[in-house]
Amino acid sequence: MEFLNNFYILAARLLTLSVITVAGINGHAFAGGWLIAACCDYRVMNKNKGFVCMNEIDMNLTPNDSNIEVGMFPGVDLKMTSVLQSKFSQRIIRDMYLTGKRYTAPEALVAGLVDDISDEVLNASFRLANTFASKGIERNRRTIETLKWEMVRTNVSILRARTSLL
Repeated sequence: MEFLNNFYILAARLLTLSVITVAGINGHAFAGGWLIAACCDYRVMNKNKGFVCMNEIDMNLTPNDSNIEVGMFPGVDLKMTSVLQSKFSQRIIRDMYLTGKRYTAPEALVAGLVDDISDEVLNASFRLANTFASKGIERNRRTIETLKWEMVRTNVSILRARTSLL
């Protein structure tokens, strides 16, 4: 459980970091990997390989699997949803959760899950990040932090709350 608490504290920190963040997605980003990428302000995805997905629906976990019990991780689903709600529409979240849809790069771009697709993810990510640096953003860290905090205030409160086993 400590891992989950720390994971969501990291997510809260990324959501409110005082710089503009860009995630480079060079392959698959499922579940927790996708949540970390989603916490960033912008996302660039490899246009030729990989999917983004929340695949919990396809895990088919039951109370008898791997010692998992219903309600064993109270609040974790709320935290997971809070990350996604801070960035995406309810319709996109619904489709990700209830269908386990694996979005290709072009589909993710159309859905608004990523901001750019490229066959050179690292270079495209740096180019995007540099557009902010060239505008003097690094001098405005307090402003950026405040604005980002105001966009995700409720979500961050949920993410920072400690979760314990029942």
